[in-house]
Amino acid sequence: MNAKFKIRPSVGDDTKQIIDLVRSVVTEKYGHLFKEALASPDFESDWASSWVAEASGRVVGVGLCAGDYIDDLWVARECRGLGIGGLILSKLETQILQRGFKTARLRIVAENEGALRFYLKRGWLAQGQSPHERWGFPMLDMIKALDQKKDP
Repeated sequence: MNAKFKIRPSVGDDTKQIIDLVRSVVTEKYGHLFKEALASPDFESDWASSWVAEASGRVVGVGLCAGDYIDDLWVARECRGLGIGGLILSKLETQILQRGFKTARLRIVAENEGALRFYLKRGWLAQGQSPHERWGFPMLDMIKALDQKKDP
């Protein structure tokens, strides 16, 4: 995809596109882990406080955090490698810093080597593994000390 994109706060009209995006990426990346659950997984987060990447009127990336924790970061397959994930991650890290936290946390599916490389490249550190609380597959806990001089 060569379309230009912009990163912006989500609006109410984005919710359906966000859920469709998340469902698509989860199916692509983790369908083998959720075989029976993909028919009715819970993608209904509070997307109102998320950041989205929009290209040609379409949501192609989304990120969401709560407290000091990054809950979600998803980018459409055809838009990966364009810098969208890094820009959304930066917005989320700034949001966490503005909340007064000096450290950010997240978890990724342990077998997702692409996600691991993405976060390591951006200063995140692996802190250990634990099973997913609902599905049992291994999750990798990650942490990052946030730069106090980062501009919002």
